[in-house]
Amino acid sequence: LEMSRGCIFTCKFCRFGNLGKDKDDFNKSINSIKESLIYNYEQFGTTRYNISDDTLNSHRTRTIEFHKMTKELPFNIEYIGYVRMDLLDIWPEQQEILPESGLVSCHFGIETFSPVSCKQIGKGWGAKKNKPFLTHIIDKWSKDVLMRCTMIAGLGDETKKDWQASFDWLAESGIHDWKFNPLEIIRNNPGSIFDAEAEQYGYKFRQDTNGNEVWYNDYIAR
Repeated sequence: LEMSRGCIFTCKFCRFGNLGKDKDDFNKSINSIKESLIYNYEQFGTTRYNISDDTLNSHRTRTIEFHKMTKELPFNIEYIGYVRMDLLDIWPEQQEILPESGLVSCHFGIETFSPVSCKQIGKGWGAKKNKPFLTHIIDKWSKDVLMRCTMIAGLGDETKKDWQASFDWLAESGIHDWKFNPLEIIRNNPGSIFDAEAEQYGYKFRQDTNGNEVWYNDYIAR
């Protein structure tokens, strides 16, 4: 189920389309979503969804309206989706209404625990709050919501020792699943800010033994 298209954020590593949209652009109406849920239930018995929005909780009012709508359905739904932790902190009512509306599993894009790297990619909130808030939401949600997160290896000032330290912290945190992905920079087909402006963020380039262009910086080589 897709309830909106595009993302209000512009994280520098991201290649998704419609980045930096206004929060009210490309959104289905709550009534249209309700009609779809009822139709799918009556025709197919569907009650479980993967909500494919770039950011499930990016609009405060719509999240409240969605919660209210699910309480009016003659059946219960369950869904999974991508959730921003900073918005759960800024709009704390979401910590209650998302599980109440049917959230059973979510994905947090944490990317990094480094304050320098958080600010570099456009996620300044995480510079101080990634670890403490993740600890908080694991304690609050872990019995009802399956949580996973992704990290990016190769950001900012991080080294292999930093990645290992982050891995060890996550292993002890109580989060259900996590994964590291390597940073990708593709200069010949730019889709992200890093692709188009890599050198401004300290990335340099060389040819590997197969003739492919690979990045490196002062801290790590791809």
